[in-house]
Amino acid sequence: MATLYQGNYLNGRKPAELVQIAILTLCSQLKDDAVALVDVFAPTDFILNSPIGNADGQLYRNLWSTVMQGSEVVNRPSWWKEFCSDKPVVGSLRSKL
Repeated sequence: MATLYQGNYLNGRKPAELVQIAILTLCSQLKDDAVALVDVFAPTDFILNSPIGNADGQLYRNLWSTVMQGSEVVNRPSWWKEFCSDKPVVGSLRSKL
C-alpha cells in the first residue's frame, strides 16, 4: 500500500479502507478452516509457538509447562494476608447468625 501511495497510484482514504474491508472479509471466510490451513503449511512447533498445538499431543503437560514459565506464578498474591487473617482489614467475613 505504501508503495502504491508513494507512486501516486492511490490517493485518499478510500483505497486503504477497501483493502482493510477485503482483508477482514477474507479472514472471516477463512476462520473455520484455520486449523486445516496450519496443518497444510505444517510449521514447526517452534514457529507455531502454541502450547496446545504441539505435535507431541501432550496438551495438558505443555499448557501446564507454559503457565509455570510465567513470572511470579508461584508467588502469593499481594492480598493473601488480608484474605487469610482472622481479622480482615475491611468488614467481617464471619456469619453473624
